Amino acid sequence: MTRIFLTRHGETEGICAGRMEARLDSPLTTLGIKQGQSLALRLKEEELHSIYTSPSLRAAKTAEIIRGEREISLIKDEDLYEMDIGSWDGKTLDEIKRTDPIRFRTFREKPELYRREMEIGENFEDVQDRVSSFLTRIMNKHKNQTVLVVSHTAVLTLMMCQFKGKSIKHFWDPPMIQNASLSLIHVHNNEVSIELDADISHLQNIAII
Repeated sequence: MTRIFLTRHGETEGICAGRMEARLDSPLTTLGIKQGQSLALRLKEEELHSIYTSPSLRAAKTAEIIRGEREISLIKDEDLYEMDIGSWDGKTLDEIKRTDPIRFRTFREKPELYRREMEIGENFEDVQDRVSSFLTRIMNKHKNQTVLVVSHTAVLTLMMCQFKGKSIKHFWDPPMIQNASLSLIHVHNNEVSIELDADISHLQNIAII
């Protein structure tokens, strides 16, 4: 049986400022670092055979914290980058709603109909394609192993949609992928079972001093 842990990076400065971050990056906050440490504590007894991470700084730093003293490499995979949101990247929700209200409404209410800006950015289908490719690769390569994947909201949500057999139409269905949430999927003989789905129980006692 293959076990796949999925987690989102910790909180960032951009998130605190209310900005949408995709290919743009900002450092983890103090809380974001503590979230990573809580993940590391929860996973410390797990024998992780491989850790895959988005190349983005916020994801790679979270992966590094979780890895701890394990003598395994972090594999940076471009298929794990966040969805490219084009000119929205780095803007606040209020700015996007004001300047591009129709597309933003489609993005939030009908993701299956959302279309990128001209030649920049990605549709949800584009991300779904690279998510599917990534999952096929790791499930073929890591049979009967345990793998950790550190990525972003859209990528992880679409992974969970695939594991649940749901379409992009259900992208915004709960539970939402929060910062440092943890999912665990078991794959055996092409059959999927979900043990954890965006669980945040390990984050309940974090205190910022």
